[in-house]
Amino acid sequence: MFDFKQIFETIKRLSSPKFYKDVFDHLKKHLIDRTIEMLDQRKKSKCGRKRTIDLDNFYDCLFFIADNGMKTYYITDHFGIAKSTYYYYFDLISQSGLLELIYSEIVMEYTSLGSDNPIQYLVTDTFTVKSMDGSEGLGRNPTDRGRKGLKVSLICDQNLITHAVDLEPANIHDSKILEKTIDQSITDLSGHICLADSGYAGQKYISNIKEKTGLTLISKPKKTRSSSKMSHKISDEDLKLLNKKRNLIERLNGNIRNFRGLMIKYTKKISSYRTYLYIALLCITCYQLFVHHS
Repeated sequence: MFDFKQIFETIKRLSSPKFYKDVFDHLKKHLIDRTIEMLDQRKKSKCGRKRTIDLDNFYDCLFFIADNGMKTYYITDHFGIAKSTYYYYFDLISQSGLLELIYSEIVMEYTSLGSDNPIQYLVTDTFTVKSMDGSEGLGRNPTDRGRKGLKVSLICDQNLITHAVDLEPANIHDSKILEKTIDQSITDLSGHICLADSGYAGQKYISNIKEKTGLTLISKPKKTRSSSKMSHKISDEDLKLLNKKRNLIERLNGNIRNFRGLMIKYTKKISSYRTYLYIALLCITCYQLFVHHS
């Protein structure tokens, strides 16, 4: 298991973690230890060449690409790592899902402290990423002149802790992605309420989500095209909560977009983009945990 308490105490000693790089530098030791453990398990014998790459330097490079959108042909010049070596270790991390596993352990540890900080409500939304060099898992974005893109669906709680992530082509409607996103959640979301915008409207749709996932969806009503009537009814209390708290997901999306490498999909594979995305989520989540527990 990931030693969440230890990393939390490490981050807590920061005087003022204003930048995600500060948080990542303190996470890096744990990432390196888990990477070495994974590499040792994969290596069946002690024969062969010894590992010469500096994993600290490798993770700096990984963060730099996610944070600044640096092209990979600068890797050798700025970090002294051969591109083939970088790709080798990147593929190991990506295919093993190591970052996702570590992130899941952090969130599970966070939810195990539910009595101290229970989930009050959830919020969901998507954001679209343009693709430059990507080819896998893309769709033509209907709101961007049919250019190919990727859609990222997220569910977070009131502390901006992301519980579920799903990546889909940009031409799939938000309402069709929500059920898949809930199914991929790290924690059990049933029994909670989830705030959403008018893209998730409709009484029948809300009832289906409730029946299939156990999640109570509160979405903003909109006028239907056929009869110009409102899609569904919502109480004044729910509408007040929706108007006041739904923007939390926009804050989370904004925090993710601070990582400029995630604003455009340069990687060809979905798994590669997902790896860089979890670099951002690790930094954002650990920072939010520090803020809400300090």
